Amino acid sequence: MKAKGVELFAVCAQPQGLVDEMMSNYNLRYTCYSDITHVLRNHLAEKDYITPYISGGEDSTETFYKLHPAIKQYKYGVVQPGVLCITKERKVLFTWVIEPGAKNVGGASGRPIPASIWEVVQTKLADPNTDIPVDYDNIPRHGSFSICNIL
Repeated sequence: MKAKGVELFAVCAQPQGLVDEMMSNYNLRYTCYSDITHVLRNHLAEKDYITPYISGGEDSTETFYKLHPAIKQYKYGVVQPGVLCITKERKVLFTWVIEPGAKNVGGASGRPIPASIWEVVQTKLADPNTDIPVDYDNIPRHGSFSICNIL
């Protein structure tokens, strides 16, 4: 991907010390950044690039997230997964966010497979003038969708 000028990075809600430890433990080949207060998420939303959902946090009105053992520890909540592929010229090639709910187990499943995202991006990079919309319904995803109800 670097040969094509692509820079991959991840952003999470953990403190940078834990993020650095995780990068080392998993031998990640990309950089991970801490963004506890969602500065990047809010910037991207303001620019209308992508607006990932935030679950939990002090201002949350959702009982599920206020009681969730992992999420309730985050003062500002956690940003749900999202993907933004954008050129240096700021042309958006691919966006995706998960809307957490019962069908995707609160956002834990139903995420697009990275190779499928890369295929879409390569197609758009091969023809920079194309405005063919992405068929999100047919992009393969990780995990299965749940039919359970979370009460």
